[in-house]
Amino acid sequence: MRALVMLLCCLAIAFSICNKAAWCERALQEQLYQRSEQSNWATIPLQCWSDFTKATPTVPPTIAVVGTGFLINSDGYFITAAHVAKVDHYGSVQCELRAEMRQADQGAYAAHIEWIEIDVGHDLALGRIFPFSVHDINKPTKFDLGLGRKSWHPFASLAISRSKPRQGEMVLLSGYPLGSLLEEAKLGIVSATSILYFDPPIGFFVKDSPQQLLQVTISGNHGDSGGPLVDLTTGNVIGVLI
Repeated sequence: MRALVMLLCCLAIAFSICNKAAWCERALQEQLYQRSEQSNWATIPLQCWSDFTKATPTVPPTIAVVGTGFLINSDGYFITAAHVAKVDHYGSVQCELRAEMRQADQGAYAAHIEWIEIDVGHDLALGRIFPFSVHDINKPTKFDLGLGRKSWHPFASLAISRSKPRQGEMVLLSGYPLGSLLEEAKLGIVSATSILYFDPPIGFFVKDSPQQLLQVTISGNHGDSGGPLVDLTTGNVIGVLI
């Protein structure tokens, strides 16, 4: 009888652990869904547009995704990488960088960009999109009503984290890799927040990177540059892919 009681207790404990693990897994999955959707609408593809009026057989009209940015407020301000902000050619074709604003029904328009600040040292840039407006579902304009409810832009933006990133932190990268117009999400962790240096007089020492670089277990592709690195727990941005 005692052995049977012990067996039942062990089974109950095992069942409780399994249930807790399954609940944690579901909670993590729901968190991923939530962060991915928010990042999806806050992240914007940055495109190189050539002057179609000057297109020739040797200089074809060009629209190509060359980087990623993400909105930080409802006034159209966004952040990207400085080297993306400086793009003015695609191959041999001269072009203008524009931000594509997407709609819920997959329609879109290419908006102009005003650069507020470009920090080459940290490879970061702050820009503003124009024209830019947030569609209020409760107060639709004539333009909104003309498009139909499905085309109203589901606005989202991302807040910048005020906390220092920690090693082992789970993060989500949002971007537009390899010229794709569809946003991609990648999951990883912060693998290192500091760099190990060697100075012959004093030996090895550890310090923060002078550019505040993070190492993450995510492989970015061409077009992902400027994409946000989002803390899975808080939903705040802790870094930008450069």
